[in-house]
Amino acid sequence: MAKATRKQAMGRGLSALLPSNDETTIKNLVGSIIDLELDAIEINPFQPRSHFNEEALQELASSIKE
Repeated sequence: MAKATRKQAMGRGLSALLPSNDETTIKNLVGSIIDLELDAIEINPFQPRSHFNEEALQELASSIKE
């Protein structure tokens, strides 16, 4: 009998970012702020926005600084 292949999900999920996969720990952390290494963040290859208007981005950054 052939071994069933598992469909790969888009991302690794919350468990990849947290040291423990204990369900109680995960439920307690949902909605909270956690620190993680920048290397743990992966670019989504399915991100539809590939071009950003630099002028609009600068305007947004300026409005945030105010």
